[in-house]
Amino acid sequence: MRILWHSVHPSVGSGYGAQTATFAPRIKDMGHDLAISAYYGIQGFMSQWRGIKVYPAYGKSYGTDTIIPHAVDHFGGGGEGVSFRDVADQGLIITLGDVWTFTQPLLSEMNVAAWVPVDHEDVPPMVADWFVNIGAVPIAMSRFGEAALQRAGLDPLYVPHGIDTNVFRPGDKAEARERVGLPEDAFVVAMVAANVGRDGARKAFYEQILAFGELRKKHPDAVLALHTDVTNAQGVDIRRLLSDFPKDSYLFTDQYAYKIGMHAGKVADIYRAADVLTNTSWGEGFGIPIVEAQACGTPVVVTDTTAMPELVGAGWKVPGEPMWHDSQGAWARRPLISGIVDAYEQAYAARGDKHMSARAWAFAQDYDADRVLQEYWKPALERLEAALEKRREEPAKVAVPKPSVREADGLLWLDRGEASDDWVAYSSHEAELLPIATELLPEGGVFLDIGAHVGHWALRLAGRASQVIAVEPNPDTASTLRRNCALNDITNIAILEIAAWDEPTTLKLDDPNGKIEGGSTRTLPWDGQGLRVLAEPLAATLADQDRLDLVKLDVEGADLHALRGMAGLLERTKPALLIECHDIYGYYKREDLENLLLELGYGWEVAHTYFTTWHPEQDNEVRRADYLVCKPAGA
Repeated sequence: MRILWHSVHPSVGSGYGAQTATFAPRIKDMGHDLAISAYYGIQGFMSQWRGIKVYPAYGKSYGTDTIIPHAVDHFGGGGEGVSFRDVADQGLIITLGDVWTFTQPLLSEMNVAAWVPVDHEDVPPMVADWFVNIGAVPIAMSRFGEAALQRAGLDPLYVPHGIDTNVFRPGDKAEARERVGLPEDAFVVAMVAANVGRDGARKAFYEQILAFGELRKKHPDAVLALHTDVTNAQGVDIRRLLSDFPKDSYLFTDQYAYKIGMHAGKVADIYRAADVLTNTSWGEGFGIPIVEAQACGTPVVVTDTTAMPELVGAGWKVPGEPMWHDSQGAWARRPLISGIVDAYEQAYAARGDKHMSARAWAFAQDYDADRVLQEYWKPALERLEAALEKRREEPAKVAVPKPSVREADGLLWLDRGEASDDWVAYSSHEAELLPIATELLPEGGVFLDIGAHVGHWALRLAGRASQVIAVEPNPDTASTLRRNCALNDITNIAILEIAAWDEPTTLKLDDPNGKIEGGSTRTLPWDGQGLRVLAEPLAATLADQDRLDLVKLDVEGADLHALRGMAGLLERTKPALLIECHDIYGYYKREDLENLLLELGYGWEVAHTYFTTWHPEQDNEVRRADYLVCKPAGA
């Protein structure tokens, strides 16, 4: 089977780099035609690593601009003139990393399996949504992650991370300390972790350093050995955190050596030199240092959450308190500093315990890379290959239309054919309004797009705006909007999956044309049938929004409800309004709209008119439809 492994370069000294280096050669040796798509660690040129072709990154983060072209080249055998359609079912993409970073909509047309971390107490919505939208097969890297993915309604495979037990193995502690530069008689607490995140350090540098400080007060022979980037601009200022500590109480890995990449054997020496590894992070997708340390005979201290407890053969589990990650929409668990101190004290009391060291080593053997390959990767790949073969056979039985990508106004748009209303985005629909909207929205302004659909206006004005807020209640349509954003690498559009209304309530979606993502979809009172959506007054939802320059309102008859729910927001920010009137469809009376605008302090003028025969009653009568430009009185 042809496999494109999409992760960081195998020479990068991170967990993902280590797993790529560990398993890419082994999977290739099983007979698979594997190439690596490295989204970090190499850029701008093709290379070879241990006989494996390595495709480089180019311009966009996480390889979103290269993963599909790399797959086309690898699955097509490097031949010229090979198209995406020719190779979509000719190979398997395996991603290793946070899946929500892989914002490439065309992945949904490929065969994708994602070796995915679950580092929160439940699967974050953006992770679950990615699997639903892409259709990828989840591969859990922990039993905790497997259960969490199942709770999210997914059907994961399970393959744990693995280590090279020929590298990570017990050794002479005194010799290891001499090589690392640690005192022979010290009690050494080691920490091996990536330093990323300043005010939200998931690896819990703050907590562990504070806990070590308490340990040091009681035990002056304690030394903290840190294998991390202590000066990372995107991380914690570790030097500053340790500025009040005695100079002999801590040791950093040589920072130049760390940044250019250290051999795994040198990291193994840090584990051998330590009396305990501390890894009390807020959550781990796996936690490879926990297993590496135990393979070297060193017990561990972990937080009792996510994957960490299942990885402890010899060590201590620290309790924590729930902590909400708003950016992820999920709970993590911050370790209690007092609990870390207690665990350090127990580790201090158990220093030199050979039975504990033996238990640690024996437990870690379950994660030997060759064992993981045979027990987990081999059957997982067999299942994935069988699914790929089945997919190859299916087109011969059923012709399934596949979405194409169209270009319009310098943007790329998904087109899924007549069953959708995707044409609204890429056609000349409302083209006459573009210069009007552009004039109303100042350069660097804030645009609120209510009834955003698949992004016709949100994407076109994103280049002019500093911020776009797109309101779209239909979850399927909002998903397509996200895919169009990702297709164009547009990152300044925030999508709110709510209906704009005048009170918090539940509504239903109804499209008179019977389309799932139709451009004429209405929001109506909930009657126990149809797709339920949440509705809110935007004045409450956007209570902290201090600037709006232009509001486009196209809500298929919910105009009056939406405007009433925006009263305070409009009064505070005084934006221009561009409103498509829906009175011609009998949804409300025009005079009611005009009276409401007066109440809100707005005047108006007809900016554009078109004639249409479309009507919910299908009577084919020609009617005049207006677009209004509304500005605050006196503006």
